[in-house]
Amino acid sequence: MRGAFAAGPRPFPDAWIFFPLQNYAQSPAGHKRISALDISAYPNMCPDMERTAEILKALSDPTRLRIIALLRHGELCVCDLTEALQIPQSTVSRHLSSLKNAGWVKARRSGKWMHYLLLDTVPSLQARIAGILKEELPMNDVCREDDRRYFAYLAVKPSQSCD
Repeated sequence: MRGAFAAGPRPFPDAWIFFPLQNYAQSPAGHKRISALDISAYPNMCPDMERTAEILKALSDPTRLRIIALLRHGELCVCDLTEALQIPQSTVSRHLSSLKNAGWVKARRSGKWMHYLLLDTVPSLQARIAGILKEELPMNDVCREDDRRYFAYLAVKPSQSCD
């Protein structure tokens, strides 16, 4: 084997075989030939694909996953999330905004604070993913530590502090 991978371990399993991008479609007369990665020939083929990508992209940040893990306990105030995550309120709010725009959480204002609730009741791909996250994230060490801080904070938190 030659090249950059000769000295170290192989980066891909032997079962992975890479082929060059080729035209794979036999196009009828007058139709554009398309390649394996070119869907521009059919722009309306997946109208919900952009929305699905937006929903999944919102989960691509570890802080957002930590927020979702905490919201499995129910509606939380931004101050609760800030205490549990030990990050600035502005950072928590920015991540919550991303989750809200993607449809993962809903917000309600109470006084000067915003309260957030995980949306997982509508039957959809998003609800199925939320169910999986609710099962899997609590097993993560970082999420367990966030839970520990959250419950410790609740034990000393004044009852009307978020109103």
